[in-house]
Amino acid sequence: MKRFWLLFWLPVPLLLLWSLRGLNWRLVGALLSRLGAPQLTALAVLNLLFLLVLSLRWGWILHGLGRHLRCTDLPRLAAWRLAGFAVSYLTPGPQFGGEPLQVLLAGRRGGISYETGSASLLLDKSYELAGNFAFLAVGAAAAAALPGLVPQRLIGLLAAVSLLAFLPAAYLLAITRGFRPLTRLLGLLAKLLRRGGRSGNLQALAIRVEQAVAGYSRRGVRLTGELLIFFVLVWGLAVAETMLVLRFLGLVLSWREVVLVLAAGKLSFLLPIPGALGALEAAQRLAFTLLDRAPEAAVSLLVYIRVRDLLLVLAGLGVTAARLRGDRRPPAATRPPESSG
Repeated sequence: MKRFWLLFWLPVPLLLLWSLRGLNWRLVGALLSRLGAPQLTALAVLNLLFLLVLSLRWGWILHGLGRHLRCTDLPRLAAWRLAGFAVSYLTPGPQFGGEPLQVLLAGRRGGISYETGSASLLLDKSYELAGNFAFLAVGAAAAAALPGLVPQRLIGLLAAVSLLAFLPAAYLLAITRGFRPLTRLLGLLAKLLRRGGRSGNLQALAIRVEQAVAGYSRRGVRLTGELLIFFVLVWGLAVAETMLVLRFLGLVLSWREVVLVLAAGKLSFLLPIPGALGALEAAQRLAFTLLDRAPEAAVSLLVYIRVRDLLLVLAGLGVTAARLRGDRRPPAATRPPESSG
């Protein structure tokens, strides 16, 4: 299995070499020097707002599952989300892997049962995936509105991958009709592996989790409204941040061009490479090249993105170390079940 994952690292040096070749590094340094203390402060505030919106989405889902939260709980949700982000960012795959840690921290530090925590993150991840793939459709539309700049193949790729947005929606619809994909999958794995015990416990937990998700997903129009509201908030902030960074760097792009840059970056994170290393660099340079912009501007934006993400990862790892080291209480699963309110 380790050798299999190593195959995905093979193109990384080539992608980095292509992305960074022929650059005027003095110009890159000159562009980055424009990010002074006032600019970085504004971007930090915008990132805090972005984290707040993501935490609010998770808290809103927890509230809908019967876990009543206060505004003062948002910082804790944000800290747990940072911890999950750190693991996901460093895990091979399209931004998955940190969810079990979030469930663990929410259980040990917040008294949220594994059942409620797992159901909330399953819903939260469905919202996120649906929004990410739907944004690729917006990216395809924006690229099509830039005649002569973007190859039809790239537009077609963005449009094709955007169809995956229907998978989370289909899952939520199917689960309201009584179908239990996760439960059946775990049952099938248990039969194939001929193991009971832990597999049986996981299957029992999956049954309760999917029952909770099914109850939440039956809200119909309200659920669709939540998806749309958080889609606009999340991606509106992402577009605003990118436009602001580029403006600080001295480059003004139209909103369609910014959407294309963001869509190309999101597409690169679908590859099973930690942090989309190499893939993000290549995607951004390609996008800026198609838009007839200097590659130094692309690399300057990339430096900002990588430094920002690294700081968030370090913060998440710090939260993880502090929470797990300082906690002595038993996990939530051993306590009485929480009230459904």
